[in-house]
Amino acid sequence: MFQTINDPKPVIANEAKRRVAIAEFEIASLHSVSLAMTIGHFFTWSTLAKFLSKILLNQLL
Repeated sequence: MFQTINDPKPVIANEAKRRVAIAEFEIASLHSVSLAMTIGHFFTWSTLAKFLSKILLNQLL
């Protein structure tokens, strides 16, 4: 079905679908970012703990 320029209904429907798709993408992105931040936080502290333990062991030896 072809859309004519003077027919606003398909445009409104497409705009609503587009907004829903954008909102769903943003929600999914937020979940991905929070998961990545959690994983990054864990590995950062894990790496820092290993680094500090090596420094402390070297100082004790």
